[in-house]
This record gives sequence, structure tokens and C-alpha cells, in this order.
Amino acid sequence: MRPAKQLSFDTISKDKFIAYLLSSKAKQEMVELCCRLTQILGLPRSTGQIFGLLYFSSSPLSLSQVCEMLGISKASASTGTRQLVTWGALRKVWIPGERKDYYEALSDFGQLLRGGYGTIVKPRMSSSIIRLKKIEDSLNDDLKSNIITTEDHKFIKSRLDKIKKGHNKLIRFAPIIEKMIGL
Repeated sequence: MRPAKQLSFDTISKDKFIAYLLSSKAKQEMVELCCRLTQILGLPRSTGQIFGLLYFSSSPLSLSQVCEMLGISKASASTGTRQLVTWGALRKVWIPGERKDYYEALSDFGQLLRGGYGTIVKPRMSSSIIRLKKIEDSLNDDLKSNIITTEDHKFIKSRLDKIKKGHNKLIRFAPIIEKMIGL
């Protein structure tokens, strides 16, 4: 059985293209997978939807086409595409005679991992060290001010220590991750 031909926005009407997109189980699942991955990273669902849609689109799409197909706002689409361009997951494409910006997904997942790691994961790991220290200081202040009991302090401190231990393991593992993704 031959795979279905990838349709492009230029060769069929917009309504038929949207219907084709929505009827493709593989495309729906890819969009959903990308949504879940971005949500795990603490990013908006729409960022994953945009990447999933463009990754499976055989031709570049404009921001307004992305909005219409995904049912998201222009602001959401604009923010998501900018972020994805920054990571190197999307690129702007010039289409002769068109004034709009068009986007296409790049198929290099290594670039996506490097971009996402460098702009999301690594900065969050660094800032979380400071955050954990502030939490520990606040916890000690709460104990001194009798806001919490000694028992509560011990319990919370033990949980905080577990978080710090896990965080330290991640930091020690970071150079291995960086080597694996080519940073």
C-alpha cells in the first residue's frame, strides 16, 4: 500500500488542506506528542502544536494559516514561532510575491535538542540553584520566627535536601548531556 501523497497548501483549497490535516491520525499524534514534550519543559502547548504542524507540512505555512489550522490566537502563534526560530527548530522562508512571513520546520532533531537545552534547560538549572538557596534561607527564617515548628522544619528540610541532591545529580550529568547533543 502506497502512503498518501503529502498535500500542500498551494495545490488545494485551504478548507481541503485543513480537512486533510485533521483526518491524518499520524499528524494529529505528532502534534499531540510535540504538545506534551513542550509542556514537560514548562512551555506553552501552542509551541508544540506549531512545531508538530509544521514538521508534517510539506510546504511552508504563514502565521495566519498556523492560527487557523490549530485554532490558536495570533499572539500565541507569534510567540511560539519566535521561540522555535530561536532554538533553530523553524526557519522563516521567503515566498516570491508574498509579503507574509512563512515558516517551515527543520528536520534536525539534534539542533532542536541543542537549542532547547541551551535556552531552556541550562538556564533553569542555573537559576534553580539560587532559588533553592533562597528557599532554604526562608525556611530557616520561618523557624527562627516561630512560623513553623521544629518538626515541620526538619520535615521540609529533608524534602528540600532530596530536591537539592537530585538537582546536584542533574548538574553532574549536564556535561554528559552536552557532549551527547554536541554542545
